[in-house]
Amino acid sequence: MEFSPEMMTDIALNAVGYLAAGALSVVIYVLFTGRGHRRDGQVEVPAPACESDASHSNRSGGGGRSVEFVRLSQQRREETTPAFAERRRNRVEVISRARQMLDDGMPASKIKQSLPISDAELALLTYENE
Repeated sequence: MEFSPEMMTDIALNAVGYLAAGALSVVIYVLFTGRGHRRDGQVEVPAPACESDASHSNRSGGGGRSVEFVRLSQQRREETTPAFAERRRNRVEVISRARQMLDDGMPASKIKQSLPISDAELALLTYENE
């Protein structure tokens, strides 16, 4: 199959058209999403809240990024409970104490003064006791 000059021109124009359409779509995407905006040439890294002398000695010299070596094999693993589990456990303890106080015959006003319990929780407990 032999390509004529007109056919070669059509192929070249089609390729240029596809490239131009792709470039235009990228430009429009950047304009609408705002991803192409740069604030400053440098990005400021927030300073750590508490810096120790050991972290200063582990940093690489000069400006730029700070690097700190962390030895994972010698770190102690602290068993901590997540905050939501701790709050739930505290709520369960408060409700069980309020239930005991209601069983002992203490009035609801004294229970509210001594424990952080809501009116709805207290009403539910008194309803369950009846």
